[in-house]
Amino acid sequence: MAGEVSGLQGHGVVSGHVKRYLREKFGNKCCLCGWAGVNVITGQVPLVADHIDGNWRNNVDSNLRLVCPNCDSISATYAGLNRGNGRKQRELSKRVKEGKLLPVGVPE
Repeated sequence: MAGEVSGLQGHGVVSGHVKRYLREKFGNKCCLCGWAGVNVITGQVPLVADHIDGNWRNNVDSNLRLVCPNCDSISATYAGLNRGNGRKQRELSKRVKEGKLLPVGVPE
């Protein structure tokens, strides 16, 4: 639709304006554990936009939250770990494609 922006920047990367909105909405802290530690180099809290349902194309407000790196890494949808659980359009994340993280159950 005219005037609407998907919020995507590249392959599954949430745009900066969406991340800024999420930081304001959630008070610049992790939605799961409340962590808000500031990185001494960047001066920012290193939070990531998490798609609650695991579908990186679903950028509706109710499907996005901010999580800290720890909570992100232990989530069921981290880096596409839930791939193949019902949505045919789901793709591996960039981290998995680059070999930085292997999906569960995939032989080497």
